[in-house]
Amino acid sequence: MNRCAPRPSQRVRRACGAVCTLLACAGEPPPRPDPIVRPPPARSPGERADRWTFADGARIEAVVFDPEPVAPGAALTVSVRTAAADGGRFELALAEPADAAWQVVAYGPEGYRRLRPEEDEPPGVRWEVAAQPGPTVLRVPEDYAPSSAVVLARRRVGPALVAAVSGPRREDGVAVLGVAAVAARPRRIRARRLARAPVLDGTLAPGEWPGPPVALVESRTGRRGTAPAARVFVGWTPEALFVAAQIDDPDVWGTFTERDARLWTQEAFEVFVGAPAPSRRYVELQVSPRCVVFDAAFEAHREGGPEADLDTTPACRVRGTLDRRGDRDEGWTVEWALPMAQLCAFTDLSCEASAGLVVAMNAFVLDRPRRGPATALALSPTRVPDFHAMEAAARLELVP
Repeated sequence: MNRCAPRPSQRVRRACGAVCTLLACAGEPPPRPDPIVRPPPARSPGERADRWTFADGARIEAVVFDPEPVAPGAALTVSVRTAAADGGRFELALAEPADAAWQVVAYGPEGYRRLRPEEDEPPGVRWEVAAQPGPTVLRVPEDYAPSSAVVLARRRVGPALVAAVSGPRREDGVAVLGVAAVAARPRRIRARRLARAPVLDGTLAPGEWPGPPVALVESRTGRRGTAPAARVFVGWTPEALFVAAQIDDPDVWGTFTERDARLWTQEAFEVFVGAPAPSRRYVELQVSPRCVVFDAAFEAHREGGPEADLDTTPACRVRGTLDRRGDRDEGWTVEWALPMAQLCAFTDLSCEASAGLVVAMNAFVLDRPRRGPATALALSPTRVPDFHAMEAAARLELVP
């Protein structure tokens, strides 16, 4: 007889309910009590939870970053608590983040990070001896564009490097202490006054353009890209802004021949110019390797069109063969004068350039190779898929 069958007696029903709970007569397990959730140990703001051990037994037991986010040009202080025998030192550095395909961090005894074959150390890395006790100052470069920075640590005993053997680390034994947030802001660039206007012939003659040039970065991330490199020169006279671009490209091409064609669907160099906020007016100028021009004026974000033609004439030079897709080219060069009288007609900029003037300007290189995905490099990263994001445009300060 089923002991769990209903009974007219209320007492029996209560007893049977208890038996059914204990024996799970109904076919369902009894509910489990809520698990005890223990809060993680309290940590200071910016403290990292990982621990690291090195081959000589030395350890990094605590890491704190301050402040976060840190602004480009400012100092990130990194405090590390270590345990080590006498002798040796720890060194710290900042590095740009890399794609997961290039950077795999090892946790525990397994895992690998394979550097690019030509890479001994990420570009721009500068090692500082870790202060003991007290924080180590790592300064973020003024022109740093990514929104995060990787903090690295290595151990040195005499001239020899001692590899990290546990904790997040690279394959070469360099410890990865964490990723620090970097405040996203438009890049700040200084443009020097030119003694004389350069000859616009597509050739960057020595001495015509003040250096060094500004390297373009990945438009979405701000990282120095793996795509062909591009560098921009900027200068000014009272009458005009001058922009030049030197673009490395093994496959230069372009088929458009008419003004205001859809150049952005092929390869192009683009320049956006306007006054900083609160102004919303700006102009867009594009040029193809064939030196075909597209230009447009906008009263606000994407509010406008190509009916406003600016009187500008760029000079272009292809280092290779423009019409032959199967060979290997070197790249192409653009030199461009943007008359202030033209710019002030369609923006809120002054009609005469002078020292101290700040211009909102961005520049882009669109590269569409024969094989592989298209890439976009920017003077100042937009961080969104929109070249018209003028709030992210570089702040170009005209200096003597």
